[in-house]
Amino acid sequence: MDQDTHLAPALERVTASVAETQRRRLDLERELGEAQHVIASLKNQSSALEMSLLDLQTQLDATLQAKAQEDAALADIARQKEAALQDLTALRSSIDALLTEKDRTAGTVTAAFEDLASALDHIQSDIESTSRAAAAMAGEVNQLRERVATVRDATETADRQLADVHNKSAAVNDAIALLRSDADQIASGLSAMRQRKEQAEAAGVQLEALMRSLEQQRGEAELAAESMRSVIASRRQQADAITAQMRAMSQLISNSSSSAGGGANGAPAAVEPSAVETNGAPEPKRAASTGPNAFPRTTATVKLLGAEQFLTPDEAARIVALLDEGEVNKVVRSLWSRAVGGTTPGVYRLVIADALNESGDFKAAMTFYNQALATRHLDVFLTYLVAVSLFTAAKSDDALKLAKVLAREKNGKVLSRNIEAIYYMRSNKLDEAERRLSEAVSTPGSQRAHYHETLYNMALLQRKKGDAAASAAWYDKLRASDPDYRDAAQQAATAYTGVD
Repeated sequence: MDQDTHLAPALERVTASVAETQRRRLDLERELGEAQHVIASLKNQSSALEMSLLDLQTQLDATLQAKAQEDAALADIARQKEAALQDLTALRSSIDALLTEKDRTAGTVTAAFEDLASALDHIQSDIESTSRAAAAMAGEVNQLRERVATVRDATETADRQLADVHNKSAAVNDAIALLRSDADQIASGLSAMRQRKEQAEAAGVQLEALMRSLEQQRGEAELAAESMRSVIASRRQQADAITAQMRAMSQLISNSSSSAGGGANGAPAAVEPSAVETNGAPEPKRAASTGPNAFPRTTATVKLLGAEQFLTPDEAARIVALLDEGEVNKVVRSLWSRAVGGTTPGVYRLVIADALNESGDFKAAMTFYNQALATRHLDVFLTYLVAVSLFTAAKSDDALKLAKVLAREKNGKVLSRNIEAIYYMRSNKLDEAERRLSEAVSTPGSQRAHYHETLYNMALLQRKKGDAAASAAWYDKLRASDPDYRDAAQQAATAYTGVD
């Protein structure tokens, strides 16, 4: 019993020790678990650190590679810089050579300009000589008029012819003034070319292009000078024709004086101008009398002139009646006085020229066409009709020259495009003709007659292209504005049926 009493405390101590040991073991296991967690976390951090080190190593390698590439690029840049310096040196040498060549070429151009100016002076001298000759001619005409004034009343017709000669002299003077104007334009063109040459000297980089432009302009000036020489030669031929007419009229006056008492009751015999008296050419051929269509194109022109109020209705009807008779001489004699001293001589000269042209007397027709163009203040529509007639006389180049003249007129641009379109239609370049007529149609502010003529030509073009529907549409548009313009109604009916 006493032994148990002594063992009880020992057992308690052992039990307490075991309990303490158990508690410490649990604490130790808990600390061990925490340590394992810490170790796992350290392992994770170590792995992340290794990955960071690998990334850092990769970036370091890339940086080293980029640095090597930059070093190579810097070396290439250095080589390119050295090559560029060499090229710059070569370019500087080329520029020096080009400037030397520029100076030499500028001297050549200056010499060429001086030669051209000298040629222009010669042309102006020729123009002055022609002016003096025209003045002398005017003096002779005045003397002749004084002599004719002493002739009896039977020579009144010849006096009107002398007035026509005076008008022709005035027309020659106008032509000379026009030539002087052209010469002034050429001189101004030369001045502009000199200014461009100075600009070329200031702009060395653009020297070659400017030189080409100057060469082209010099060629144009030479062509203009050649054209002026041809015009002067033509005017000289006209002056010779006028001289021949004056001689014929002198002969006519002498014949009239010798036959003054030959008429009834002592009245003077009437003198009617023949074809020789009108243009200095042989008597025009007589057109065969084939009914009302002996001169169909001239008849159409007269009707158009009447519709556009260049002729009165009665006058147009009278001329159509003369044309229906089929005798070109009657037409010339009937219209001669109005073509010489009328208020609108250009209209009658055009009608006479068309009749002569259609009769086959092209030389006489060209004389009257030139006289019509020499009329002062000639309406641009009449100039257009002359150009259209020149095509039928195989004078396409002269017609195109008139187109250029009309292009410079205020109200002539639409008609100029029409002339060019007719030329292209006759050359079978239908697309180009359509482009010209489209420009004419779209031109704002065109006159009524010019617009109608453009619509008429557009309808003819579409018909020539084989597009009957488009042709009919253009005729309808024309008839909506002017139902009686030319033969639009008949042509529209034919277009609708598809019959040429």
